[in-house]
Amino acid sequence: MEYTLRDMMQTLPFEDLQIIAGREGLDHPVQYVGVLEAPDSINFVRENEFILTTGYVFSSGGQQLADMITKLHERGAAALGIK
Repeated sequence: MEYTLRDMMQTLPFEDLQIIAGREGLDHPVQYVGVLEAPDSINFVRENEFILTTGYVFSSGGQQLADMITKLHERGAAALGIK
């Protein structure tokens, strides 16, 4: 049985998270949890990894955030959680 993003969001401390995009991906499997706080951290993201960040890595602008989301998608990340 796969553990999905939907399953994760029904447990503490994730049950209060708000989905702002990608609701259709709630059944994506989650196998790992990682932290992304430096731009080169993207190189270590694994497929089906839930990525957590404070968002500091995106502080230089919206295009950087868009580029990072594209790269996370290409690497098969399960989701991006921004605190």
